[in-house]
Amino acid sequence: ILRNAFMNGAAQADVLILNMARGPEVVALYKAAKTMAAVPVRGAAPAWVALRPRIMKCLREKDIGRLRQLLLLPAGLLLLAGLLFATIIAAWGGNLMVVTYGVGYISAAPALLWLLVGTWVFGAASGWLNFACVISSKKIFGTGIYMVSMCGIVLGGLWYGVNGPTQMAQIVAGSLIVASILGWAFFMRQSAW
Repeated sequence: ILRNAFMNGAAQADVLILNMARGPEVVALYKAAKTMAAVPVRGAAPAWVALRPRIMKCLREKDIGRLRQLLLLPAGLLLLAGLLFATIIAAWGGNLMVVTYGVGYISAAPALLWLLVGTWVFGAASGWLNFACVISSKKIFGTGIYMVSMCGIVLGGLWYGVNGPTQMAQIVAGSLIVASILGWAFFMRQSAW
């Protein structure tokens, strides 16, 4: 329950803080970028869902070496795909925002790039993390990962993210990347499972 609370808090705190600090117009820009950044991440989810039976088999057989391989190869490929997406967004993100939402949204392009990087690292390249938190015998650490993410977004958002959509996107991206690094560092150890 606590992990879900932190997950939901992390998913909504940025919008609430921006609304409080900057109002609905800025939130509209930010939410458009956030929505657009989430689209390619959804495409990565089936890869991790398809790997779940193999992950469970490795855990049953206590084959942590194979488990690491099973996680690292797709994560590496997804990071390369994310680099491609980020390059495309860096070059044409403004055009994409204009075509999708209209000319008034072109200023959300920098936020789109930051959010794409953060959500891609956390949601795509580390897409196995939520599943690992559920099945791990050390559930408190999984809860801690999401707590770090939420605290980073709330504290960073109140300190720096209040300055605008791009700044909030930088805070969110940084928080998600830190949470991913913590997840990888913890779950690559045999004792984590």
